[in-house]
Amino acid sequence: MTPFDGRGPLALYVHVPFCTAKCPYCAFPSAPPGEGDEDRYLEGIGREVRFWASRLKRRGLSSLYVGGGTPTRLSPSGWERLIRFLEEAFSFRSSTEITVEANPESLSPEHLEIWGRWRPLRVSLGVQSFRDEELVALGRLHDGARAREAAMRIRRQGIPLGLDLMFGIPRQTLRTFAESLREALSLDPEHLSLYQLMLEEGTPFGESPPEGRAEEGYPFYRYAQWRLPRAGYGQYEVASFALSGRWRRHNLRYWLGGDFLGLGPGAWGCLGGWRYRNDPTLTGWRARTDRGRSAALWGERLSGERKAREEAILALRTRWGWSPGETSRRFGFPVAEAVEADLLPFVGAFVRRQGVRWVLTPRGFQVANRIWEALV
Repeated sequence: MTPFDGRGPLALYVHVPFCTAKCPYCAFPSAPPGEGDEDRYLEGIGREVRFWASRLKRRGLSSLYVGGGTPTRLSPSGWERLIRFLEEAFSFRSSTEITVEANPESLSPEHLEIWGRWRPLRVSLGVQSFRDEELVALGRLHDGARAREAAMRIRRQGIPLGLDLMFGIPRQTLRTFAESLREALSLDPEHLSLYQLMLEEGTPFGESPPEGRAEEGYPFYRYAQWRLPRAGYGQYEVASFALSGRWRRHNLRYWLGGDFLGLGPGAWGCLGGWRYRNDPTLTGWRARTDRGRSAALWGERLSGERKAREEAILALRTRWGWSPGETSRRFGFPVAEAVEADLLPFVGAFVRRQGVRWVLTPRGFQVANRIWEALV
């Protein structure tokens, strides 16, 4: 059984498009705000929230995730306005999972105070590394000491902590990665996300790759797969490790199916099988919200074998894997058989049977992109 079946209340993602300085590897829609941009953003979010509230009739929320960009680049008074918009439009439950992203250089005591007064939530802190030279290589604005201090302030506030770490950083070694991982574990997070540095098209790193970057990320990933379970953190998704039962239910909504609403510039959503992306620019997004329309710039409705294959790929990202029986019931036996046939060459070292489901082995997680390519 999976911990979430994709039905029921809505998952909500809110994108904050601001950052203090754009990191050279970042491809997300974000930029330092100009004068008046925070007010323009909040006015637009208020309109977009009301647009959807009129159609969703205060639908209950299973989860809320506020990401970016850098949500802590939003001022404390801006956060109070955002919270008010959300509370007026959606029905929060005692079980609603709330996660907010934060960066060490912009997290303030006022942010923590407001969040503490609001509702129980979790903070995902974008640390990336605890090594100063690696943070400089990434163009980050904080150092290791500031990252530790921010994490400890979150813990002292009684807020559950998640940490994001990166591997494949220029001149990073397995030893320095292990040191960052050890530092992270000393802070007692409930959740860890590990990402390989990618050279995204349209970014400074994508146009001019940094020197000294490890081309091979597998040694770092394999080490994390060995070390983290010994500290009590199980791998429940390709890039995600957590203490028992502390999985991010919001992220599972993406991978295991179900509706999620995306608000803000560049946000993605999927409602009733319709997948969409909002206009990624603040100006374009505001123009659409000002007209009382959906901010979606692009959308599509997946169906048939294409949808079945995408669902299989997303399910295989998780520890619970993919069920050919579920695909057969929803899309027909020939579709399930075709997907399974493309998976069979990986059975053994990379994929194994677990009851009625196919799941990736630890080695399978390491070569997941090869498996996705075969299933597309």
